[in-house]
Amino acid sequence: MKNYKHPILFSFLLLSVIYINNIYAQDSIITSNNYKYKLGAKLIADKSGDIAISPFFYQVYCGGMQIIKRIKTSKMSLESGVYYYNKVYENRFYSNSHPVTLYLPFYYHYLNLPLSLRYDTKLFYFTAGGYVDYLTSTTLDPENKEYKDSIIDNGPNRKINLGIAFSVGLEKQISKQINFFVEGHLLQNFSSTKLGIHNILPSMENYGFAIGINYKMKLFKV
Repeated sequence: MKNYKHPILFSFLLLSVIYINNIYAQDSIITSNNYKYKLGAKLIADKSGDIAISPFFYQVYCGGMQIIKRIKTSKMSLESGVYYYNKVYENRFYSNSHPVTLYLPFYYHYLNLPLSLRYDTKLFYFTAGGYVDYLTSTTLDPENKEYKDSIIDNGPNRKINLGIAFSVGLEKQISKQINFFVEGHLLQNFSSTKLGIHNILPSMENYGFAIGINYKMKLFKV
């Protein structure tokens, strides 16, 4: 599904976090920072697009496993994991039925390895860091395969991409060792999707929301 580029993302994320906080304002249970490690799973719903090519964004779904290592007894931790990520790159193509150049979305499937610095409060958390994407495959929607032979070749795909990522989330303790969380995030490729001298600009961008649970390991008193 095509969608125009988002407005100021983190204004929207902040409003969302405030709204969720109001929902839980009467709940006395908060997330305790009494762990050394957290292992979790995350489901992701994003909008993805190539900001160097067009202003359109498309719905994608992703997911994976999360691991968090607390830094001593501070509110800081390191967050990493392994994720399957879908991102969208638009290729130009010519059609005899259209007087202008059009674009077709290709879906790029990545193995995503992030590493972020995380700061936890009693309820919210904030992360900032980077990631490495490894391209596993690409697909074109079946409904657009008739145009495949008309697509302009923009060069070979870059197998490994680097990027930066930010997130704001809310985490709630639902049992002694299990937490539920919801977050908003932004991922921006730092390297280009394609190889070659004409593909030097950062391009793919994902923004959206995720939900998940994690399991606290090696608890201690705070």
